[in-house]
Amino acid sequence: MAYATVSGGKLHYEVVDFVAPWHKNPETIIFHHGAGSISGMWSQWIGVLGDKYRIITFDFRGMGKSSEAKYDKGWSFEVSADDVVAVADAAGVDKFHFVGESYGGTVGLMLGLRHKKRVRTLTISNAAHIGSRIGNIAEWERTLRKPGGALEWSKGMMKDRFYPGQISPELWAWYEEQQASHPIDSLIDARKTLVDADLSERLKEIDTPTLLLHGDSSPFVSVALMTDMKSRLPNAELQLFAHAKHGVPVAYARECAKTLRAFLKRNKT
Repeated sequence: MAYATVSGGKLHYEVVDFVAPWHKNPETIIFHHGAGSISGMWSQWIGVLGDKYRIITFDFRGMGKSSEAKYDKGWSFEVSADDVVAVADAAGVDKFHFVGESYGGTVGLMLGLRHKKRVRTLTISNAAHIGSRIGNIAEWERTLRKPGGALEWSKGMMKDRFYPGQISPELWAWYEEQQASHPIDSLIDARKTLVDADLSERLKEIDTPTLLLHGDSSPFVSVALMTDMKSRLPNAELQLFAHAKHGVPVAYARECAKTLRAFLKRNKT
């Protein structure tokens, strides 16, 4: 197991390097999951990308195997963006492509503002730049604070992420179980940080090539909000997926990864 040391603890990360030997000097993609998810959610992307790109996944602070890493000065997207760079440094990577979903996608926007020289491209999936416009999360804290609330919250989240039968029963069970295993305070703090965020006026500063991935039916981030994000970014393109809720990077993992691969080919750096 590999760890990156940050203020407040250590971040667990994994490197997957199956790059074919004829691809010289392979580039690296760092993946950042969202609140309630875990680094294993990216597993289905690896088969599409791993022959050409070195893959790094990690659990962000308060989640998964990084659950003991605390935000010692409070949660913020600035610290989360710095954590991505800390993972890159620990893995010996200078410049990298970044993929983030939901909370991790908003981290990606901050990364593009705060560490522009380190990022080759950004891919932002089902994420928001204006937290006050995120829907359907007002009851998170009330539900989580109840006895057995983590499991109840997770079951509700599954309905918000996926349509019935959209993913395999095995994947559904795994996702629901790991989602309920996170520390409740981390989930609540992540929600508050999301709701308080507003990067709308700063997006014009991000000229890094950016791919936006989004489902047409997320109960949290509307298509209109994602379209607004695209209009504010100088160098962005948007790919919408039909019949997709907030779990688009899992439900459409291979399709998303293929879209990313084509995007990276168009934006060689």
